[in-house]
Amino acid sequence: MFKNSISLMSIFLHGLACLSTTQWLLHSWQISSYWIIFLICIFIPATVETITIICSFVGPNKDL
Repeated sequence: MFKNSISLMSIFLHGLACLSTTQWLLHSWQISSYWIIFLICIFIPATVETITIICSFVGPNKDL
């Protein structure tokens, strides 16, 4: 159901989010920086995975 490239992107962006959030905590960045980290590293993979799940139910014979 899930594609290898989408899983790899998700793992990479979640790892990047972990490192970025650690830097955010250590350097006391502004709260607006956290929302940028959230949008780039968590919201994008969640959206892509949701689209993949919907496409797998709508058209199981079609590749994404």
